[in-house]
Amino acid sequence: MRFPLGPGDEGPVISEVQKRLGVFPSSGVFDDRLLARVRGWQLRAGEPVDGLIYQSTLEGLGVDPS
Repeated sequence: MRFPLGPGDEGPVISEVQKRLGVFPSSGVFDDRLLARVRGWQLRAGEPVDGLIYQSTLEGLGVDPS
């Protein structure tokens, strides 16, 4: 998997991140709603706030990228 993941990316990992961050329905497509939720999570977690998903984001959310 390549990082970072961002708008337009799709797949089961995106769907799981959506579920963890309360984006429903979880379409599996990185959209503007997910971008906003990732930014909010990054702010609370003390991560750089850019809205993109990195390996550290997945680890922090407890999402297995495989």
